[in-house]
Amino acid sequence: MSVAKILIHACCAPCLIAPYTQLSKAGHAVSALWYNPNIHPLLEYQKRRDTLRDFAMKEGFELIEHDEYGLHSFLQNTLDRIEERCEYCYRSRLEKAAQIASERGFEAFSSTLLYSRYQKHELMIAIAEEMAAKYRVAFFYEDWRALWQEASGSPRKPECIVSNTAAAYSVKRSAIVSRYEEINLSKLKTYSIKERGSKVETSLFAQKGRVDTSMFLDCLPDILSAKDLKSLIARLKEAKAKGRGIIIGLGGHVIKCGLAPLIIELMEAGYVSAIAVNGSVMIHDYEIAFYGQTSEDVSKSSGGWLIWHGL
Repeated sequence: MSVAKILIHACCAPCLIAPYTQLSKAGHAVSALWYNPNIHPLLEYQKRRDTLRDFAMKEGFELIEHDEYGLHSFLQNTLDRIEERCEYCYRSRLEKAAQIASERGFEAFSSTLLYSRYQKHELMIAIAEEMAAKYRVAFFYEDWRALWQEASGSPRKPECIVSNTAAAYSVKRSAIVSRYEEINLSKLKTYSIKERGSKVETSLFAQKGRVDTSMFLDCLPDILSAKDLKSLIARLKEAKAKGRGIIIGLGGHVIKCGLAPLIIELMEAGYVSAIAVNGSVMIHDYEIAFYGQTSEDVSKSSGGWLIWHGL
C-alpha cells in the first residue's frame, strides 16, 4: 500500500511501539484506537489505557478512545462457548476499528494484535478482511511478529515498563484461569430454606426504644474497658455535634445476634453515617429480610452451608 492514513487498534502501548515506528518511517499517517472492553482486572485495563495516552501524547499522534469497560458483555457472550472467546475478542475489536476508520475517512485500518506471537494470526486476518468488506475500508496487513524479538531486546521507554509488566501479569492470570475447567454444578443439591434449621429469628432481636443509660454509665469505674466505653460515647457525641461522619465497621455476628434494630436506631438518631461490612453481614441480612431467620444450624441441615434455593 502506498502512503496512507491508517487507524491502528492498540491493545497497549508496548505492542504499539514497533508497528507505529515502522509505519511512521514508511511515511504513513498513523492514528491509534483504544477499544479493549474486556481487559481484566479493571486496574490492568486502566494501566494499559493510561500508558497508551502517555505514549500518544509524547509521540504526538491522534488517539481515538472508546473507553468502555465491557467485561459483563464479554462474559455474557462467551461463557457458554468459552473455546470461542478469542474470536469474540478479535471480532469486537476489528469491527470497531473498521467502523471508525470508515466513518472518519481513514484509508485503512489494522491492529497491534498482529504483532503478538500468541494470537491466532490467520483467524484475525480472516475477520479483518470480513470487516474491511463490510465497512468498505482497506485492511492494512503486515506480519509484525518479526518485530517482536527486536522490540523485546530494545530499550523500552520508562512509561511503558509498568504497562508491560501489568500485561505480563494479565497474560499469566488468564492462563491460570483458563487452565481449569468450569465448575460443574449439575450434582449440587439444594433445598428449601424452610427445611433448614436456623438458630436466630426476628422475634429474638433486640428491641428499638430509648433507654436512659446515664445512671448505668455513672456507676461504671473509670478503668479498662469501662473507661473506654465512656470515652467512645463522648467522642461519638462530639463527632455528631460537629457534623462529622461516623462509620461503623461490623461483621456477621452483629447481625446474626439480633443487633440490627439498634444499628438502625443509631442511624436514625444521626450517630451512624455509613457502615463497612463483610460478606457474612450481607448473607445474614438477606436471609433475615427474605425469611425472617438466619444463623444456619449445620447440625440440623442436610445440605451444608448456603445451599438453600428459596422457600
